[in-house]
Parts: sequence; structure tokens; C-alpha cells
Amino acid sequence: MGSFFRNFLSLIIIVLLGAIIFYKHSEILEFAKNKLGLSNPCDTPIPYSLGEFDTRFGINKTEFIKDLNSAEKIWENVIKKELFEYKPKEATLTVNLIYDDRQAATDKLKSIGLVIKDDKETYNSLKAKYDSLTESFRAKKTVFEERIRAMESKKTNFEKEVAHWNDRSGAPPDEFAKLERQKNEINNEINSLNTEQTSLNDIAETINSLATVINGLIDRLNLSVSKFNSTRTSTGDEFDEGEYISDTIGKRINIYQFASENKLVRVLAHELGHALGLEHVDDPKAIMYKLNQDTNEEPTIVDIDELKIRCGVEK
Repeated sequence: MGSFFRNFLSLIIIVLLGAIIFYKHSEILEFAKNKLGLSNPCDTPIPYSLGEFDTRFGINKTEFIKDLNSAEKIWENVIKKELFEYKPKEATLTVNLIYDDRQAATDKLKSIGLVIKDDKETYNSLKAKYDSLTESFRAKKTVFEERIRAMESKKTNFEKEVAHWNDRSGAPPDEFAKLERQKNEINNEINSLNTEQTSLNDIAETINSLATVINGLIDRLNLSVSKFNSTRTSTGDEFDEGEYISDTIGKRINIYQFASENKLVRVLAHELGHALGLEHVDDPKAIMYKLNQDTNEEPTIVDIDELKIRCGVEK
């Protein structure tokens, strides 16, 4: 009986292992290749899909996929081989478009006519704007707070006066007329203060946007300067336009910010390069340079050499 049970258990294990190998053969093969150092990311196209997609970027999925296709071609044209493929049902790579303070700040500054580039000239220009606006904001805020205190004092005195005459069954006509004038003055001042508050809020939002973008430039340009403060709590110190992540959750590309379609294509190409296993290079004009500061959409010699090495193609 014991021998029969052991044989039956062995049969079940063999059947289960066979089923696992049958259904997961591609994953097992890929794992073995990685362990043996035989894996080549250019053997078959990497299937990808769209994940989180925030429409506040002002781009629809069709346009975004077109830009993704353009980013693919930057690498595929080098070795005349399909390296990526939009296949949502078979995707092993997810591309996300995530809207946060980085893009909100970029959109805000673009709306007031400020051009954002990843260079020291842009940093100096935005810093001057930040300093000027911050000084103006502080001065206006001081005056605003003084007006608030004066209005609250006037309102308190008015309410005391009203209470005084209410205790006496009403004010005489001349006192009543005076109280009406005071009430109108207070209401007008409140309306004026509300308008001023809106103006201050707009200035504060511009300062916040400037701080966010400037801090991003400080990180990307590796400047030895202190970070700039905003009028609210920062969401953190991460200012990358995009990132490629491969962990236990899976493989994904997160796009956080782009100032133009050209910049979007470049940052997508950069992160797709990481998905292929390419690292950063030292050529400032290269797609795989650590900063997305150039407008060139063609891979440089350095990019091409790194891709050919990675794909096992002769130079």
C-alpha cells in the first residue's frame, strides 16, 4: 500500500511538472537564458501595452502610441529588426503616463509663455523669474494681511455698534444710515480682498511651478546649488521625466513629464533603450545620455555601438 501511494504521488508530481513546463515553457526558457548569460533582448520583439494613462497631458492614446512607434524606430532602424511590438494581451512591458507636479508645473509655465529647456541658460532665466515673483509675492502678502487685520477690526466695531442699538430697540435714522454705509464698505472690502486672494494664489502657484521645474533642472544638470522652496509642501525630490523599472511587480516605463512631442519621443526612446538593457552613455547628444537635453531624434555613434553590442550585431 505504501509503495502504491508513493508511486501515485510521484505520478501526480510528474503530471504537475509537465503542466507547468507546458504552460510556462517560454518563461522557464527565458529564466534559464538569463541565468546562463545567453539571453538576447533582440531575439524577439518585446511586447508592450499601455497601463495608467492620464489625459491631462493633452494627448490621446492614438497619438501616444504613434509617438511610441516613433521611439521604437529610433532603435529598430539601426539593426533593421523589430525590437518592440504593441501587443496588449501578450505584454511583458507596461508603459504608463502619470500626471503629477512635474507636468503640472511644466504646463503652468508654458501657459505664461516660459520656454523650458534642460540647460543652464533656462535655469538662470527661471531663477531670476522665481526671485522676482517671490519678492513681489511677499510684499503683496504683507499688505494683504494688514488689510485683513484692518477689515476684521472694522467688522468687530461694526458688530458691537449693531449690538448696541439692537439692545435699545433699534437705531435712530441717522445712526441706521451710518451703519448701512459701514456695512457696504465692509462688504466691498471683503470682495476686494477675495479678488486679491485669488491674485495671490495665482502668483503662489506660479512660484510653486517654478520651484518644481527649477529643482528638476538642478537634479538633471547636477548643479551644486540649494533646492528652491515652494509655498506648499513638496511631493518629493524625484524629478526624472521618465523611468524604467524592472522588479518583482514586472517591467514598466513611467513617463512623468515632457515639454513637447519631440521631448516625449526622446524620453520614450531613452526608456525603451533601458528596456533593451542599454545603460547611460557620456555623449550629450546621445539618446542614452542621462539628460533629455538635445532635440536630436537620431541615435549617435555611441548609441548605435552600444545597441549592436547588446544585440550581438557586428559593428
